[in-house]
Amino acid sequence: MSLESSLAGKKQLQNERNAISDYQNKQTSEYDECHLSNYAGEDHLPTVQTEVKLRCVSTKEKGRGMVSECDIELASVIHIEEPFSVVISKSCRETHCHFCLNELPADAVPCPSCSIPVYCSESCQIQSGGMLSTNERDKHHVFQNLPDDIVEHIKGITSADIYYSENECIQEHQHECRGANWSAVLTSDAVLAGRVIMKLINQGKAATDLSNLQEILELSHSYSMMNPEIKLELHLISIVLIWCLSKSSCPDLSVCEAAVTQTIILLSQIKVNSIAVVRMKSSGDSFKCIPSGNVSAKEQIQSLEQIRVGQALYKTGSLFNHSCKPNIHLYFLSRGLVVQTTEFVPMGCPLELSYGPEVGKWDCKDRIRFLEEEYFFHCRCRCCSQINLSDLVINGYCCVNTDCTGVVLDSNVATCVSEKLNHFLTAPKSLDHHTQVWDKVHTDVEEVASSLFSKRRGSFHIEPEICLKCGSRSDIENSHAAVNKAWNHLRRVDELKNSGQANVSLLSDCLRSIAVLRNFLHMYNKDIADAEDKVAQVCYLAEELLDARKHCEASIKILKRLYDDEHVVIGNEMVKLASIQLASGDSSGAWKTTKRLSQIFSKYYGSHAETLFSYLPCLKQEAANAVNLSS
Repeated sequence: MSLESSLAGKKQLQNERNAISDYQNKQTSEYDECHLSNYAGEDHLPTVQTEVKLRCVSTKEKGRGMVSECDIELASVIHIEEPFSVVISKSCRETHCHFCLNELPADAVPCPSCSIPVYCSESCQIQSGGMLSTNERDKHHVFQNLPDDIVEHIKGITSADIYYSENECIQEHQHECRGANWSAVLTSDAVLAGRVIMKLINQGKAATDLSNLQEILELSHSYSMMNPEIKLELHLISIVLIWCLSKSSCPDLSVCEAAVTQTIILLSQIKVNSIAVVRMKSSGDSFKCIPSGNVSAKEQIQSLEQIRVGQALYKTGSLFNHSCKPNIHLYFLSRGLVVQTTEFVPMGCPLELSYGPEVGKWDCKDRIRFLEEEYFFHCRCRCCSQINLSDLVINGYCCVNTDCTGVVLDSNVATCVSEKLNHFLTAPKSLDHHTQVWDKVHTDVEEVASSLFSKRRGSFHIEPEICLKCGSRSDIENSHAAVNKAWNHLRRVDELKNSGQANVSLLSDCLRSIAVLRNFLHMYNKDIADAEDKVAQVCYLAEELLDARKHCEASIKILKRLYDDEHVVIGNEMVKLASIQLASGDSSGAWKTTKRLSQIFSKYYGSHAETLFSYLPCLKQEAANAVNLSS
C-alpha cells in the first residue's frame, strides 16, 4: 500500500487485505468448531452413564475379561475410548484420511514432507505429522534469501501457527517421513508397532533398549502358541522395524537383542489385541432414494458393506472377551471407540463382543477353527458348547422325505455336533441348570432334530447322512455335486449383473438354480438365503419389482432363523427391502420396514445411527412422503 500512489489502488488493496483477514478468521473459527467436536479428546464421543460400572476380572477359561457390576439396560453405552495408536489399512490409503479414517474429499491434503499419507483436512494433517519447529522452518528453502520483514510476515499469516502448538499434536506419522518411506512397505502390524514404540519413547516411558515395553502396555499375547513360520516372520519384522526406527528418526534406539525381543512380544500383543476400525458403506457413492415406481436408471439395489479402514490399539477395549453370541457391539466415531450393549446384561455377567465369527455367520467348526488360527484359543462360549438351531441348519441338507423338516448333516458337522452334545451332557452343573438349558435346546431344535432327544444317557454319536428327525438316509455326495453345479450358474449371474446384463433369460437361470438348491439343501441353509438375495438383485435390475421383493423377503426369513429377528444383519438386509418397496410403489411396506430397521440400528448404534448411516434420514423421508402421497 505504501508503494501505491492512486487512491483507487490503495482502496482496492485495503479491500483485499480485509478479505484475507476475514477468510483467516473464518478458517480459524471453522477449525476450532471442528476440533472441539471431533478431536478434543473424548468430547465428541457419547457419555457413559454414571451408574454403569465395569470391572476387569480373570478366569481360568478366558483369562482377563470385563464384567458388569450392575444391571445394564439394552442399548446402553458402557465404554468409550480414544486409541492408544492407530494405522490406516493399506487398501484404504487412497480413499480415507490417514488420521481420522473418514472418507477423503476431492481436495485431499497430502503430507508436505513425504506426500504418502493423505488427509481430509489441514487440521488432520497437522495432528498426524505435527508442525515443523521454528528452527526447522527457518532452514527451509522458502525462507532463504528473503528479507526479515517478509519472513516475519509469512510466519504471522501461516495458518498452522494459529491451529496448534507442537505439544497438542499426536505426531503419530512424524517419525515415518524422515528418510526412506519404510512405513509404506512394512505390514500394518509393523507400522502400528512402530507408532506405539515412538509414542512411548517420546513420552519418556520406554527405555532406549525397550526393556520395559511389555510391563508398560500390560497386554496379553500368545507367542508361545504360534507356529514356527509366524514366529520367524515376527523375528524378521522386528529386526527390520528397529533398524528403520533407529536410522530414520530415533538414533538413540538400541538395535540390540533386548529391543528386538520386546518388539517381537509387542507384535504378538498387537496380533491378538488390536481392533479393526470399520466403516459401513452403501452400494453407491451416496444413498440415492429412487422415486416410487421409477427404476429406469437401473441402479443396483441398495446394500451395505463393511469396510475395514484401519487397525487400532485400545488398551481397555482389548480387555473385552469373545463370544459367538455377543451381548455388546462396537462402533466408531472417527477414531473413537464406542461400546454399547445389545441386550439386557445382569450384574456380574461377562461383557463379550465378537472377534469376527458369530452364530448365523459361520457354523461351529468354522468359528472354532478361525479363532484357533487367528487368536490361538479354543472357543467354549455358550453357542460353541451347546447345540443350537443355527449350527445345525446353516450348512445342512434336507431330508429325502419331502414332508419332513428334519436336517441331514455331513460328516464334519455331525462330528462337531456330537462333540458339543457329549461335552454338554458330561460337563458338571447343577440339575436345575442342566434341565433348564436342555429344555431350551429342545425348544430351539425340535423342528429339525427331534431324534436327538430320544437318547439322554451314554455318549452321543450322530450319524452323517441320516435325517435327525425321521431317520431317513440321504446321498450327500450327489446332493453336494448338484448344489455346486447350481452355484456355478449363480456365480455367472454375479458377473453378468455387474456388467448390467440383467434380463429375463438370466432371471430364468437364477430361478432354476434356486429350485435346485431348495431341492437338496435344508430350508434354513444359508446358501439359499444368499441365492435368494442374488435373485432379488437380478429381478430389481430387470424391473421385476414384485419378484424382487418376494425373493428379498425369502432371504430375510431364513436369516432371522440363523441370527435373530433384531440382529444388525437383519437391519442391513432391510435396507435392500425398503429400497425395493419404495421403487415398486409399496409405500406402506417401505414405511414399516424403515421403522423396523431404524429400531434395529438404534439398538446397535444408539443416537449415532443416522450419523453413521447418512442415507437413513433420506430413506425415512422418502418412505414418509410415499405414505402421504398414497393417502
